[in-house]
Amino acid sequence: MIKFTLDQALDEIAYRCFRDMADQDYILARVSYRLNLPTNFNWCSLQAIEKYLKCILLLHRIEAKRIKHDLEKALEKIKSVKISDCSSQIEFQDSSIEFIKEINMRGQSRYLGKSIYAIPSDITRLDNCIFDIRRFAIKIIDQTYLEKTRDSKLTLFSDFCLDNGFLEAVVSRNQPAKDDLIFNNSNYGNFGLNMGFSAQNMPASYMGISNDEYIELYQKLNTLIQVDSFKEIIAQLKNNT
Repeated sequence: MIKFTLDQALDEIAYRCFRDMADQDYILARVSYRLNLPTNFNWCSLQAIEKYLKCILLLHRIEAKRIKHDLEKALEKIKSVKISDCSSQIEFQDSSIEFIKEINMRGQSRYLGKSIYAIPSDITRLDNCIFDIRRFAIKIIDQTYLEKTRDSKLTLFSDFCLDNGFLEAVVSRNQPAKDDLIFNNSNYGNFGLNMGFSAQNMPASYMGISNDEYIELYQKLNTLIQVDSFKEIIAQLKNNT
């Protein structure tokens, strides 16, 4: 048995416990989208992005304990990553940043504290976002690699194969998850029609109670069980009164 050094062990945890798990969350998000499960799509998308970002931070030994599930805090931390041999920073595409911020808001609601939706373009936006940020979930990022990520002609996952990557194994070994990964996925060279709009309404929309009564309900609920951000739900309801 090979004994890992401390640095090697930290890197292995970043790859196995964060990047590999992010790859799996990404596939689950795609499955949820195809099954018209918007809450699961949003949450799995958030989880995938969160783990990729935390993988990057761990590989570069940047503290991320206070991030929890807040993707915008993770993005701020990413600015601290140092690129070898230059003063440049990791640069995600503007469309990726926009999607990350949107999912950060939509994905936090796991218990229908607010109404949830997914629109037809979401799956393409997710695919492009994951393709964009996953490329940086590696140990060594230098100026040459940074220039490669800026090449707009390189749009396929195969252009940025990651060593021992879970997605790479799914494709190369024809694992059961391959079809769900590459279905209508333009970053694997496959194109097709997206699904339609899907949504799940918050209970307040059909309970026939006022906002004040709904606030009272959540105040009681908060004494019994942990649900979505209680303060956020109450603030949203009070703004609607």
